[in-house]
Amino acid sequence: MSSDQQIPPLVQEQLAKLQQTQQNLLIKSNKKDLIEELDEKKELANTKASLLTKQEERLKITLKEGETKIQEMIKNQSVAGTQQPQNDETRK
Repeated sequence: MSSDQQIPPLVQEQLAKLQQTQQNLLIKSNKKDLIEELDEKKELANTKASLLTKQEERLKITLKEGETKIQEMIKNQSVAGTQQPQNDETRK
């Protein structure tokens, strides 16, 4: 800021409060603890990903089986529908 522009007192007070809040928010942790925590989170995420992959595979198999059953039902209905019932004259 130039010398002509000064920060109003109200803004200065708000800045001071903000700086105090920022200082209070600083969390002290050592590098080792942070790395261990991140490794645990990574392992958990990998486990979840593996589980979701297995669930996806099972779901695909189930859907494929359902699709096959539906296709068989449709095929059986169309085969049954193409067979003409014999009328009384052809039976004699």
